[in-house]
Amino acid sequence: MMIFSLHAQAQVLDEEIGFRLVKAEYLLSTERFEDAIKELNEVIKQNPNFKNALLLRAETKYKLAAYKGAKLDAVEHINLNGVTAKACAILGKSEYALGSEEAAMNN
Repeated sequence: MMIFSLHAQAQVLDEEIGFRLVKAEYLLSTERFEDAIKELNEVIKQNPNFKNALLLRAETKYKLAAYKGAKLDAVEHINLNGVTAKACAILGKSEYALGSEEAAMNN
């Protein structure tokens, strides 16, 4: 009985996180970037490895010219999920915007 209860709680939590992620994606599509970041912060707080939340937040921070934050999120995504083209692109663009041209070229 205890195992079923834990499974049900985990499923409810995943549904809540999923709803927040969908809400964040909607906010991004309507260019409400600050609100999207608030939702993504909650998703990442509950599960930093949930789907593409770190990359979405990195992209959003980049759009807001928060290049250092975008870089940190891209690096964290790479640490958790390995190297992806999208993460490298965000990392490279962020490095370039921060004035690190050599690091940008390496990404």
